[in-house]
Amino acid sequence: MKIRQIRLTGYLLAVITALILIPAMTACGSKKAAPVLNSIGVRITHSTIPILTMHSTMQLDATGNYSDGATPDLSNDVIWASSNPNVASCKIGLVTGLSDGTTDITATLDDVTSQSFTITVISLSSVVVTPATPVTLAIGASQQYQVTGINWDGSTADISSQVTWDSDTPAAATISSTGVATAVGVGTANITASVSGITSRAVTLNVTATAPAATNH
Repeated sequence: MKIRQIRLTGYLLAVITALILIPAMTACGSKKAAPVLNSIGVRITHSTIPILTMHSTMQLDATGNYSDGATPDLSNDVIWASSNPNVASCKIGLVTGLSDGTTDITATLDDVTSQSFTITVISLSSVVVTPATPVTLAIGASQQYQVTGINWDGSTADISSQVTWDSDTPAAATISSTGVATAVGVGTANITASVSGITSRAVTLNVTATAPAATNH
């Protein structure tokens, strides 16, 4: 009788153990593999022009491309590197222009390195705002301005995204960080652009209460 009870107890323990272990083993076997980082993409955050003037900055973002389709922002996780740190440094994606030349910026994580992102740093002799001739707008109208940087060697580049804009009479016209001037009140405003300690010659923006009359030719 005791032998039968012992056998029955052992059988029950074996069944209970199997019921506990089988789900656990099944769960382990069905666990999905962690997604794999396939590539890293690097882009400029607020511009499309990879040109810097000395002592100005440019923010880069790093985006991961994983095997499960996820594309998270990895800007704070990657290791940033500049191939020519004398031309530009890069810390947490913030690139600072230091001297004339070009440098390749890369981002690395888990042995995966992005394609090189080439940035050119230029030294300016002057900056020119266009249109340079006086502009007349009615209240509420707007005007897009551009900036050309002239280098010491005579070469030029569009640096509109790198400058700081200013209107000396915001009551007449304001200007956005992207160079869009908006007429807000009757009067005259002088528009300038500055970068790396260099300020453009002022261009005139006249604001009238109504649209200026068309000129007959």
